[in-house]
Amino acid sequence: MTARTTRRRGALRFCIVTTAHVSNNPRVLKEADALHEAGHLVRVVAYDSDPAAAARDDVLMRTRDWRLQRVVVRPADPLLRVRWAVASVRHEASRALFARGVRTAAVRDAAAAKHLWRMAAAAASEPCDVVVAHHAPALPAAGRAARRLGARLVFDYEDIYVGNVTDDAAGRAESDRIAAVELAWLPQCELLIASSGPIADAIAARYGVTRPTVVLNTFPLDWRDAAARDERVGDAPSFYWFSQVIGPNRGLEDAVAAVGRAGVPFQLHLRGVVRPEFRARLMEIAEEHGVASSLHLHDLAPPADLVALSANHDVGLALEPAWNENSRLALSNKLLTYFVAGNAVIATDTPGQRSGLELAPGSGILCAPNDVVALTEAVRTLATNRDALSAAKRCARQAAERRFSWEHDAATLVDALERTAA
Repeated sequence: MTARTTRRRGALRFCIVTTAHVSNNPRVLKEADALHEAGHLVRVVAYDSDPAAAARDDVLMRTRDWRLQRVVVRPADPLLRVRWAVASVRHEASRALFARGVRTAAVRDAAAAKHLWRMAAAAASEPCDVVVAHHAPALPAAGRAARRLGARLVFDYEDIYVGNVTDDAAGRAESDRIAAVELAWLPQCELLIASSGPIADAIAARYGVTRPTVVLNTFPLDWRDAAARDERVGDAPSFYWFSQVIGPNRGLEDAVAAVGRAGVPFQLHLRGVVRPEFRARLMEIAEEHGVASSLHLHDLAPPADLVALSANHDVGLALEPAWNENSRLALSNKLLTYFVAGNAVIATDTPGQRSGLELAPGSGILCAPNDVVALTEAVRTLATNRDALSAAKRCARQAAERRFSWEHDAATLVDALERTAA
């Protein structure tokens, strides 16, 4: 945690609450930076659940003047082991009671948020004007803190949480808990924010609330100082995909099959953590099509480097599988990264991604989810027509300069939060 700073005249005090590490949550990081750059005092209350992520947090905070207040939720020492065990027992008991129809405020909130009380206490430990919650489990903690402090409450829908679950009994139970929390706390929010237009529409329709302000999860236009090591191999058109995890249900099996079936020179680069069994599955598909030497897998990279790394390639793949409501409505971080990096785009035709491509005409090709034939044709088109590829890359970058940049969305965000505080 950095040292406390004196409140400047006219500065507002913001407390951002997230159940993720800041190094794993670019939206929180950019929000805190934007508010600080606008002259406000910013405190982020965040989970500390993983030693490796905590080390990445340390690196990020060396260049920040806003404050990070960590709530350690891993059994790192005897006292924390006791706290962790108590939180686990309370969480499971609350879930069991909720499933049996006990829906008191305490049971409802504790069923949704494992470390509710410690997060709420941390958020309420200092005065502030606005409390901003990220992620559904952070909402009840942020709401309780705002009520205690007499602060305004804001909720940022990075995703549509009730629609980001599996279609089974466990997923439906999770969706039920999230919906109960949102029904209780959304009416107490002064402002709602959403990461895409379709998500904003869905929230307004589901809960009967004012349509959330749309703040896309875009990235800064100026990324040239980032580490930009070139991972391309030769001159063949380079197709690129990245995420935290290289795994199933992300369209990657279709991507490998499509580039293999296209019958054109190419290279395919995938970035993220991959389990050995899924690596073997991708290599099996690549070998089946005789293209194993053109498939390249890379480790995770720092968030600050993702745009620069993407810019080394020609075509960005945003193959959201549309397997749940959130994946249909979200405007993926990948797509927004590709625009800023100046990549041509091949994206699945979901409402969320279509909303982005419609505002970036000429930048890429939409394909129906799980349609390997259409994906193959899109790959062939961009790999064989260099003029079309160059034009699509120019259109993508122009779309970023016109609309899809953090400079645009940061101004919208700061203005909305300042007006909420006022």
